[in-house]
This record gives sequence, structure tokens and C-alpha cells, in this order.
Amino acid sequence: MRNLRSTSILLTITLLLVACSGTADAPGDTSTTASDGSTTTAPSEPTTSTPPDDGTTVAPDQPPDGGGAIVDWVDPTKGVDVGDGWFVAACEGDAPILCVERDGEIVGGVEAQKFPISSLTFFDPNADDATNLAALADDFIDVFVEDRAIGCGEDYELIPVPPAPFVLANTPGVVYGFEGKLGDGTQSEFNLHYTAVVGEDVVSISASAYDEGGCPGRDDLGGFDSQQLKDFRPYLEEILHESPLPDLS
Repeated sequence: MRNLRSTSILLTITLLLVACSGTADAPGDTSTTASDGSTTTAPSEPTTSTPPDDGTTVAPDQPPDGGGAIVDWVDPTKGVDVGDGWFVAACEGDAPILCVERDGEIVGGVEAQKFPISSLTFFDPNADDATNLAALADDFIDVFVEDRAIGCGEDYELIPVPPAPFVLANTPGVVYGFEGKLGDGTQSEFNLHYTAVVGEDVVSISASAYDEGGCPGRDDLGGFDSQQLKDFRPYLEEILHESPLPDLS
């Protein structure tokens, strides 16, 4: 049995922020709650995201045909071989984190969080979920544009992965994120969030990658590098489409 350790993965949004000025009202900075929410019915086929016009982010056309990669978020012994050397299982410990291996080596993690809709002041109670999730994605990206300009320099390029529809388990949601590049064009980081409204809460599942010599850099945060996460993305999207949402109560 593989030794999957949650302590090796540092994926919270708090650690994503690197600016010296510190705090920002990003969703991942909000603590989770113990409320339960019901899900709504969505089409059975997943919708994958589209890349920015400049082609810097490679998005999969379709998840790989693995026959349904259902992952258990709780039991580390119930791992899933999703193909091409990728193996995914719950990390040991209480936190809802999936440990991701490639060719027997842990290369990253995927973390689930939940926070109340009431904590997001820009949510419009009269708007539909798609509108509110798009606003959340825009706010998330705005936070990191400002943060990286302060923490990584004004020539740091943050390239949004614009929000696109994605069915998270059986719940319609969105995928969004960003890429980061140093002033000379060197790849620095890659970040993906899969988010949906569930009852009175927002559930967000994230994967983050950092590159050697980039900002904030691998020495402090570890985990995927950008190419690994791009390679894993089709398998991740199949897992998140096929697997039930984790219990975040």
C-alpha cells in the first residue's frame, strides 16, 4: 500500500497569497462550516473549460475514457489508478485532500473546502448560481492580480483561466483559475478551482502548481509543478465529474 501523507501537501488559498501586505478577501481565506446542503440535478456529460485566446493554458477537449474514475475522499486504501501512471487516493488525516501520485511518487494534491454563501458580500440573492459563481471567479482573479503585482513584481504576468461551465459531481458549477509567468516569460505557477453552490454553501475543489525558481516558488509550497498539473488536468476533471462530493460537514 502506498504511503500517502497529507502533511506533504500545502494547498490552501492562504498560502497562495504571497504579497507582503498580507490579507485579502479570497474565498479560500474563509473557514469552513458544518452546514449540509442539497444538490441539484445536472446533465450527465461534463463540460470542460476553454483556454484563453493567447493559447497559454492547455485545456482538455474531453476527459480520458477511463470508464468512470470514482475516488473515495475518506479511505486512503481505496485508491484509483486512472491511467498513464497516475494514481489518486485520499490522503491520510482528517482533511479532505486527495494525494496524487505519478509513477509511484507523490507529485501533488487536490483540496476541498466549503464556506457559506453569506460570507461573500458580492453574491446577489436575486441572481442565478452561474452568475454568482462567475462573480466569485472574477473576484478571485482580481485578488491574485493585485497580490502578485505586490509580491512578485510589476512585470509578473498573471493570465486568467476564465470561468467556464463544469459539472462537479452532479452539481453544475464552474472551473476557473490562473497561470503565472515571470517577466521573462518563464512559467511560474498554475492554479485551478472547481466550484459549485451546494445549498447555502459554496464548495470549491482546488489544485495548485508551483515551478522551480518561480514566484512564490517550490521551496516554500511544493506540490505539482505547472506541467504536471496540466498533464493531470484531464484525469482530474474526470474524477471530479464522476466522484461524489466529499463530506465537508
